[in-house]
Amino acid sequence: KVDTDGSISFGRVGKLRVSGLSVEQVETELARRLVSAGLYRAGHAHPTVRLLDRDQVRVMVSGAVFQPGAVTINERPQQPDTVRQNAAGDHAIGRTLSVALSHAAGVRPDADIAHVVVEHRGQRLTVDLSGYLDGRAVNDVPLVDGDRIVVPSRGCFQAALARPTPITPPGVRVYMSNLTQPAASNASSGIGRDQSNLPYGTRLLQALFSANCVGGAKVTNAHRGAVLVSTNPITGESEVIERDIESLIRRADRDLYNPVILPNDAIACYDSTVTNLREVLRSIGDLAVSVSLGRLLAP
Repeated sequence: KVDTDGSISFGRVGKLRVSGLSVEQVETELARRLVSAGLYRAGHAHPTVRLLDRDQVRVMVSGAVFQPGAVTINERPQQPDTVRQNAAGDHAIGRTLSVALSHAAGVRPDADIAHVVVEHRGQRLTVDLSGYLDGRAVNDVPLVDGDRIVVPSRGCFQAALARPTPITPPGVRVYMSNLTQPAASNASSGIGRDQSNLPYGTRLLQALFSANCVGGAKVTNAHRGAVLVSTNPITGESEVIERDIESLIRRADRDLYNPVILPNDAIACYDSTVTNLREVLRSIGDLAVSVSLGRLLAP
């Protein structure tokens, strides 16, 4: 096993640094060490080295991703994958650029995926990942420990990136509140795990359907309102967007009026004016009944 300092320990040969070397280079150096240690005569040491598995690596991801910072990729399973170890020509599919971006919660909709920068030991490589959007071939470069990834921003929203891909989130978690009538509580509205985890690319109107905010009696419930609390991925500032649900359904330009849901957005539904008035009258009626009962029960 390669130690954290990039070396292996091999009997009387001692520590042999193998980090950055090919398998053939390790074999050559090991043969030289065996001869130098007096274990073999010159020309008679022919060690064979085989790579069984690749360890996890830690890389830094910054720029237009949802969760920038250090990520660990190619994490090893609890049990050795002997099938993969015995497969000749295997490569570490868990140590690639796309995996690192997915571990950083995916690229944001403003990301410039045609100019992703990979910094490796002082060298910079610009990688075009736009093939993930249209089916073209992608150079999904392998990574090593200490690499740094920078995803630049185009400074604008790109609808093509607001859908599941290998480098975008498969889904988003959304916080929903629905206290509208006739639902008496969030539980009876069916807001649970399935309703709070939505496919990436879901728009506000679809999320409102999921939160049971749409429908009901037209006279009392048609003109409900909705509020979306979101964080602007470019500026990092919180934004509050208010929409009339009936307008979302009927407007011809609804796509311009119907924002895409981003991770950790929050949605709240509000009752219609008629429903609010009915609740006010009901509260007044309940108060009057309470006062009347109080007078009847007074000594």
